[in-house]
Amino acid sequence: MIKVHLRKGAESPGASDAPVSCVQGLVLDSSSEIPAGAIWIDLFKPTSAEERQTAAYLEIDIPTSSDIDYVEPPESLYADRGARYLGAQMLCGIGDAAQMARVTFILTDRCIVTLRNEDSDAFSLFSRRLSSSDAPGIRPETFSRA
Repeated sequence: MIKVHLRKGAESPGASDAPVSCVQGLVLDSSSEIPAGAIWIDLFKPTSAEERQTAAYLEIDIPTSSDIDYVEPPESLYADRGARYLGAQMLCGIGDAAQMARVTFILTDRCIVTLRNEDSDAFSLFSRRLSSSDAPGIRPETFSRA
């Protein structure tokens, strides 16, 4: 599944320079293209087609599930083709159902990508906060390299 978060009104001329007071989240179907103005692309249990689509859109490599499972801690932070990759372990679930899950964060000059195979309340909560009207403003340079 691909969930894309973009600035409301991002398709309007000049919107990319305006502060963002609200972001909308869209779940894409298999025939949808990733819209311009995406600031966060959340890949949750992505298919190989979704990985290829995201890779083509951003002109970067998207690690496969086997790549993520293979990466050793010293290799969990690297840069390639202008993107920065960070592999991390996150706690998913609570109580006896809690487990550690791998998440990859990819920072490009256009947006941030999260790649994960386990559901986490942290991502759902952040998505809801980002989409709420009282979310703090975000500017495009937040995601660009200094």
